[in-house]
Amino acid sequence: AAVTVITPSLAASEAAYGGWLGYRPVGRGRVTDAQASLWNAPEVAGAPCLLMAPAGADDFVFRFIERPGQRGYRAFSGHGWNAAELIVRKVDDMAARLDGSPFELVAPPLDLSFC
Repeated sequence: AAVTVITPSLAASEAAYGGWLGYRPVGRGRVTDAQASLWNAPEVAGAPCLLMAPAGADDFVFRFIERPGQRGYRAFSGHGWNAAELIVRKVDDMAARLDGSPFELVAPPLDLSFC
């Protein structure tokens, strides 16, 4: 399983996800023509990419693809997925630890019920 994220800097994404969330690089390369075609995104063919997995698992990765920044981009202003959720053991501790990080907390931690 993977979540694909476009980033203007693989190095900055690696530093943020590695340093603040404990993710580790598990692959590097370029988006193949076949992948770009499968995603109906020919503009990413050949773009550098980085795969990062959480410290305690190998069944999920973030796939970061480096592309130039988009002028005037605003998060949550377009259609489609705009966020990825992370599962953590102690969400309140994680929120406190991310204070001062490059991540923006858009809502405080909430208790969720799975009924």
